[in-house]
Amino acid sequence: MIRNMKLFNQAVFSYDSVLCALAEIVSMRCVDGIEGRTGLMGIDYSTAFRLYTELGFRDYPVDYVEDLTKPFVSIYFGAAYFAWLSMYEGRERNLQFTVQAYVSGPENVNLEAKSPQWDKFEQALTMYNVRKERREVHRHVT
Repeated sequence: MIRNMKLFNQAVFSYDSVLCALAEIVSMRCVDGIEGRTGLMGIDYSTAFRLYTELGFRDYPVDYVEDLTKPFVSIYFGAAYFAWLSMYEGRERNLQFTVQAYVSGPENVNLEAKSPQWDKFEQALTMYNVRKERREVHRHVT
């Protein structure tokens, strides 16, 4: 899986910050999900089921749609889907492609057009990265 991602002229964001920012834009951190998206990570059942049955992501069973409202299950399959998209069609993809593909589907990505989802993601990512920096500063001060 991806551990760190380079973005914005060599800035590095941790994988957990990226997942938190995704959860922020797809579910607004609502455990049950919002607007037709299930769970924290907003992953649909058919995608999670395919990841489970065909791609070997079997740490958590996904027998029912309701399973995706369990936070650990949702995060697990959201992270698995994100990792799969980052190597979509056998090519390493950049963060912008992967985020747009996660939100809208890989066939709907247009890296040349301005994407409101990408703008929201950048804003959320900055917010989570600032929190991480504050924790690190606090850890060194105390």
